Amino acid sequence: MPPATPRHRPGEPFPLGATWDEGGTNFSIFSEVATRVELCLFDEQGHQTIVELPERTAFCWHGYLRGVGPGQRYGFRVDGPWDPATGHRCNPAKLLMDPYAKAIAGDIRWDPAVFPYPLDGDDLQRDDRDSAPHMPRSIVIDDRFDWQGDPPLRRGLHETVIYEVHVKGFTKRHPRIPEHLRGTYAGLAHPVSIDYFKSLGITALELLPIHQFAHESHQIDKGLRNYWGYHSYGYFAPHGEYSSGGDTGEQVREFKGMVKLLHAAGLEVILDVVYNHTGEGNHLGPMLCLKGIDNRAYYRTVEGDERHYMDYTDTGNTLNMRHPHSLMLVMDSSRWRFRCLRDNSAPNGKCESIRPTARNRRALCRAEKPSTYPGVPSSSCRVRQSTLKTSTRHSLSLPHQSRVRPPARDRDRGASHPTAIRRSGSAPFSGWS
Repeated sequence: MPPATPRHRPGEPFPLGATWDEGGTNFSIFSEVATRVELCLFDEQGHQTIVELPERTAFCWHGYLRGVGPGQRYGFRVDGPWDPATGHRCNPAKLLMDPYAKAIAGDIRWDPAVFPYPLDGDDLQRDDRDSAPHMPRSIVIDDRFDWQGDPPLRRGLHETVIYEVHVKGFTKRHPRIPEHLRGTYAGLAHPVSIDYFKSLGITALELLPIHQFAHESHQIDKGLRNYWGYHSYGYFAPHGEYSSGGDTGEQVREFKGMVKLLHAAGLEVILDVVYNHTGEGNHLGPMLCLKGIDNRAYYRTVEGDERHYMDYTDTGNTLNMRHPHSLMLVMDSSRWRFRCLRDNSAPNGKCESIRPTARNRRALCRAEKPSTYPGVPSSSCRVRQSTLKTSTRHSLSLPHQSRVRPPARDRDRGASHPTAIRRSGSAPFSGWS
């Protein structure tokens, strides 16, 4: 039987997302175009209880539900205009992820119902099949964690040696990491991993994307996976598949535990974040989150042809940083990551700064370090230099910041110029798993 509808009251518009306070959970979601927003609660069997959010404040739809707590699975349905020609794509038949979800459970199952239009038609037609059976679930979490002090390391950039690493790729085939921890956050913080990092003399790990990301349908059809993770759809949620303990909130605690252990070993943590696009693709892509919440607020559309998206990165879409709530999503998730990292490090966005500083320019040397694990083929070694600008204003740049040759005055200084070394340490990929 479907669970009983919990008692609810108006709640608060901020913070956005799901916020548990021991007595219940406040839910809030932004949509400027919505005419109705439904909160969908799911039990472990997949039964759905729908609660219409009763209040709207500053375009944030919100409500407080007593008795709802950590582990609760949920999603949203947003009713509003369906007019793709003008960039509006609301479809209440589609279950949407909370863009502020701190944890996401499950994977996307690529059924035609996940798309907002019939695949045998065109994107101007609305598909009214329910996508809920094929969608992951947002999860309410208890974000309390005992950091036991964990003071910031505050290491200067000129003393920093950065090792770029893939959480799963580094640990999945490591022969000395316990098998049940391979491919996980816990495996990256295992004493064997830490000893190896320390033996190299590195001081910071730069993690390839760990936000919740999508495995695309064409990859699944070929028995492949999205290895690199540059297809995010949950900017607050650590990727659930990298957790050894589960994906209903356990991934958040495990990620924080990994950071805590790395900090205790004197290693800072930098995140490679993907804020220029999401995994929803272009006008022919699926409806997972932002597209169905408020398409034109969150995505850049072509002026005069709002049916189509601006596509600066050849990924199908571009986040609309001109809109305050799109920018707010980026900044809020960055602040959340700072909390998860205890301010010892910063989301990177491919701007190689540990912390925003007043330094204007540095030469950056990047070395691809060969793997030394038995049975794992070595990668080639490459050294590159680039000009780096760091500032408080531009500390979060686009994920793929171009690397240009340094000015002649910097190249002439050679090794004597202050540098931060970046060594790429993900074990070379030798088969999809």
